[in-house]
Amino acid sequence: MKFTSLRFAAPVIGALALATLCGQAAQAQESELPEGPGKALLIETCTQCHAEGLITAQTRTSEEWADIVSRMVGFGATIGEKQQSEILTYLKTNLNKAGVATAQMPTAAPSKPAQTNH
Repeated sequence: MKFTSLRFAAPVIGALALATLCGQAAQAQESELPEGPGKALLIETCTQCHAEGLITAQTRTSEEWADIVSRMVGFGATIGEKQQSEILTYLKTNLNKAGVATAQMPTAAPSKPAQTNH
Protein backbone atom coordinates (compact mmCIF):
# COMPACT_ATOMS: atom_id res chain seq x y z
CA MET A 1 0.00 0.00 0.00
CA LYS A 2 2.86 2.41 0.76
CA PHE A 3 4.32 1.81 -2.68
CA THR A 4 1.05 2.95 -4.30
CA SER A 5 0.97 6.10 -2.17
CA LEU A 6 4.49 7.00 -3.21
CA ARG A 7 3.63 6.35 -6.83
CA PHE A 8 0.79 8.85 -6.57
CA ALA A 9 2.66 11.40 -4.42
CA ALA A 10 5.75 11.72 -6.63
CA PRO A 11 3.94 13.14 -9.69
CA VAL A 12 1.84 15.44 -7.51
CA ILE A 13 4.91 16.80 -5.72
CA GLY A 14 6.69 17.20 -9.05
CA ALA A 15 3.74 19.10 -10.52
CA LEU A 16 3.57 21.39 -7.48
CA ALA A 17 7.31 22.08 -7.67
CA LEU A 18 7.03 22.90 -11.38
CA ALA A 19 4.06 25.21 -10.77
CA THR A 20 5.98 27.00 -8.02
CA LEU A 21 9.02 27.51 -10.26
CA CYS A 22 6.87 28.78 -13.13
CA GLY A 23 5.08 31.18 -10.78
CA GLN A 24 8.37 32.56 -9.49
CA ALA A 25 9.66 33.04 -13.04
CA ALA A 26 6.48 34.91 -13.97
CA GLN A 27 6.82 37.15 -10.91
CA ALA A 28 10.44 37.90 -11.79
CA GLN A 29 9.43 38.96 -15.29
CA GLU A 30 6.64 41.19 -13.95
CA SER A 31 8.92 42.97 -11.50
CA GLU A 32 11.46 44.26 -14.01
CA LEU A 33 12.70 47.78 -13.48
CA PRO A 34 11.50 50.41 -15.94
CA GLU A 35 13.94 51.39 -18.70
CA GLY A 36 15.84 54.61 -18.24
CA PRO A 37 19.21 56.21 -17.58
CA GLY A 38 20.70 54.75 -14.41
CA LYS A 39 18.94 51.38 -14.60
CA ALA A 40 22.11 49.42 -15.39
CA LEU A 41 24.03 51.12 -12.58
CA LEU A 42 21.20 50.49 -10.13
CA ILE A 43 21.08 46.80 -11.07
CA GLU A 44 24.86 46.47 -10.90
CA THR A 45 25.08 48.19 -7.53
CA CYS A 46 21.90 47.49 -5.61
CA THR A 47 21.26 43.88 -6.62
CA GLN A 48 24.54 42.84 -5.04
CA CYS A 49 22.58 42.81 -1.78
CA HIS A 50 18.91 43.16 -2.76
CA ALA A 51 16.59 41.30 -5.10
CA GLU A 52 15.26 43.41 -7.94
CA GLY A 53 11.73 42.72 -6.73
CA LEU A 54 12.48 44.42 -3.41
CA ILE A 55 13.38 47.59 -5.26
CA THR A 56 10.43 47.56 -7.66
CA ALA A 57 7.96 46.80 -4.88
CA GLN A 58 8.65 50.19 -3.33
CA THR A 59 7.58 53.67 -4.20
CA ARG A 60 9.08 56.43 -2.12
CA THR A 61 9.26 60.19 -2.10
CA SER A 62 12.42 61.81 -3.40
CA GLU A 63 13.52 62.50 0.16
CA GLU A 64 12.93 58.88 1.21
CA TRP A 65 14.99 57.57 -1.73
CA ALA A 66 17.82 59.97 -0.83
CA ASP A 67 17.74 58.72 2.77
CA ILE A 68 17.76 55.08 1.67
CA VAL A 69 20.70 55.55 -0.70
CA SER A 70 22.58 57.41 2.02
CA ARG A 71 21.93 54.58 4.49
CA MET A 72 23.11 51.97 1.97
CA VAL A 73 26.36 53.88 1.52
CA GLY A 74 26.66 53.91 5.32
CA PHE A 75 26.16 50.14 5.30
CA GLY A 76 29.03 49.73 2.85
CA ALA A 77 27.66 50.25 -0.67
CA THR A 78 30.69 51.31 -2.69
CA ILE A 79 29.38 54.04 -4.96
CA GLY A 80 30.73 57.51 -5.52
CA GLU A 81 28.74 60.74 -5.41
CA LYS A 82 28.22 60.76 -9.20
CA GLN A 83 26.86 57.19 -9.07
CA GLN A 84 24.64 58.07 -6.10
CA SER A 85 23.23 60.99 -8.05
CA GLU A 86 22.55 58.81 -11.11
CA ILE A 87 20.81 56.14 -9.02
CA LEU A 88 18.75 58.74 -7.17
CA THR A 89 17.67 60.37 -10.43
CA TYR A 90 16.58 56.96 -11.73
CA LEU A 91 14.66 56.12 -8.54
CA LYS A 92 13.01 59.55 -8.35
CA THR A 93 11.99 59.36 -12.01
CA ASN A 94 10.76 55.77 -12.11
CA LEU A 95 9.80 54.71 -8.58
CA ASN A 96 8.61 57.97 -7.04
CA LYS A 97 5.34 57.89 -5.10
CA ALA A 98 2.38 58.64 -7.34
CA GLY A 99 1.25 62.21 -6.98
CA VAL A 100 4.43 63.32 -5.23
CA ALA A 101 6.39 65.74 -7.33
CA THR A 102 10.12 66.15 -6.88
CA ALA A 103 9.67 69.94 -6.98
CA GLN A 104 7.56 72.00 -4.62
CA MET A 105 3.92 72.18 -5.61
CA PRO A 106 2.46 75.71 -5.73
CA THR A 107 0.00 76.40 -2.96
CA ALA A 108 -3.60 76.89 -3.96
CA ALA A 109 -5.05 80.38 -3.81
CA PRO A 110 -7.57 80.83 -1.00
CA SER A 111 -11.07 80.20 -2.21
CA LYS A 112 -13.68 82.92 -2.17
CA PRO A 113 -16.61 82.42 0.17
CA ALA A 114 -19.66 81.13 -1.62
CA GLN A 115 -22.32 83.73 -2.34
CA THR A 116 -25.86 82.87 -1.51
CA ASN A 117 -28.88 84.45 -3.15
CA HIS A 118 -31.74 85.00 -0.75
